[in-house]
Amino acid sequence: MTDSLDTFLNFQKDFSYRWKLFKRSNSPYIYVRDSFEGEERITLKPLRKDDVTNCQTAWTMVQETKDNNWSDKQQIVEKDSYWKSNEADFTNFLKSKNKESTNIEYFSLWRNLKRNEIKRTSKAIHKWLWEKTCGSKPFQKRLDFLKQVQIYIRKDEGKYPSWFTEDEYITQRGMHNEYRKMGTAKKKKKELHPPRAIVSKEQMEDYLDANIDEFPWQCWCLAMMMNYGLRNHELWYAKPLKNLFLLIPGRLTKSPEDHKVWPAFADWDKKYDLMRDFQKHQKHLRSKCRPKITSATQDGVTYQVEDKAAYDNGIGQNNSQLGEYITRNTLGVSFHTNAVRTTKLRNTCMPPLLAKTTDGLDRLIEAKPYDLRHTWAVTMHSEPAFSNIPIEQCAAAMGHGVGVHKDKYLLWADNEKLEDQFIENWKHPFAP
Repeated sequence: MTDSLDTFLNFQKDFSYRWKLFKRSNSPYIYVRDSFEGEERITLKPLRKDDVTNCQTAWTMVQETKDNNWSDKQQIVEKDSYWKSNEADFTNFLKSKNKESTNIEYFSLWRNLKRNEIKRTSKAIHKWLWEKTCGSKPFQKRLDFLKQVQIYIRKDEGKYPSWFTEDEYITQRGMHNEYRKMGTAKKKKKELHPPRAIVSKEQMEDYLDANIDEFPWQCWCLAMMMNYGLRNHELWYAKPLKNLFLLIPGRLTKSPEDHKVWPAFADWDKKYDLMRDFQKHQKHLRSKCRPKITSATQDGVTYQVEDKAAYDNGIGQNNSQLGEYITRNTLGVSFHTNAVRTTKLRNTCMPPLLAKTTDGLDRLIEAKPYDLRHTWAVTMHSEPAFSNIPIEQCAAAMGHGVGVHKDKYLLWADNEKLEDQFIENWKHPFAP
C-alpha cells in the first residue's frame, strides 16, 4: 500500500509548526505529534495515510492550528493508546535483537503498562518504576525494560523519550546500584535464592552407572552438564574442540559472547563415551525438540542449527522450551513432586537424584538439571586441582560475569575455606 502522506511529510520539513504529521508502520491512519512537548500523540482516525484527499485535509488542519491547542481546535481527533498501538512493533523490535528468554520479561512489562494505562509522563513512569523496591531484582527488571523502550523510541523517532531521558536512566541506575550495595549482604542473598543440590562426583557416577542402560541419551545429557557446567539448552549448540574442550556460542545461548569450557572430570569422556557419542546424542536432541534460530541482521530469515550462519549471525529464540525438554525428560523434578501430573508421566522419567543441600542443613533434596551447572562452579573452587584457575577465568568459561559468578554460583561456598585452599596450593614461580 502506497502512503500518500509521504508528500506532506516532506512539505512540513520546511515549516516550524507545533503539530507534526507522522505515520505508523502498523496502522493505516494519520497521526500528529506535539513537537513542543514531545509527549502528546493523537490519531486523526478516520483519516488514512493512503488516501490523497485525507492527507491534504490533515495537512490543511496542521497549517490552521499552528501553535494552538489541537484538541480544542478539532473535535474529530481522539487520543491514541501508545502501549496498545505500538505493542506489535515493539515485539518485532525485541525479537530482532534478543533471544526469546530475554524478551519474556520485557513483553510482560509492556503489557503491564498497557493494562494499567500508565501515562507517558515523567511522573507516571517514575511512580510505576518505584512500585518496586530500589535495589531489588524487580526494580532492576523494570529499569532494564525502560532502557529497551528508550532504544526502541530512539530507533523510531531519532531521540530518547522526553518522559524518560538518558540522564534519568543513568540517575536511576546509579541509585539502584547504591541501594543494591547496601542491601545485598550474603544472608539477604541466601533468602532470595533457593538452596541448590550439589552432586559429588561419586554420587553422579553411581547414578549414571545405575541408569545408563535404560536412559542412555538422558545420562549423556546429565554427564555433559555436570562435567562442563552447561545450561540446559546449550546441549543443542555446543561444539567439541580439541583436548576435551567445548565451544559454547554466544547469541544462540544466554551468553552475549562465545566461550570455551574445560571438563571437570576428564576421565568421564571414556567412562561414559561423551565425545564418542556427542554427535549421535546431540542429533537426537535436535530432532526431538527443534531449535528456532533467526537472523540478527535480516528480517524473516531463519537458520537450521547445523548452518554455519547460525553460529555467526543467529539468535536462539526458544531456549526456554529446549531447557524444559531436558528437565522433563531427565531428572524431571516437576513430575516427581507435582500431583497433577499423571502416574504414567512420573513413572517414565528418570528416578530422582538426591544430593546434599547447600544451605548447611543436614538434609537431601532432589537435584534439578540446572543444579549440575552450579556443581561445576563449586567444583572449580573447592577441588585443590583447580585452585590455580582464577575466578575470572571460571566465570568466563560459564559465560557470565564475575559478579554473577560470586553472587549466585558461589553464594553457598565457604569463602574462608576457598582462600585457605588457594594459599595452600599456590605454586611460587621461580621457587627453588
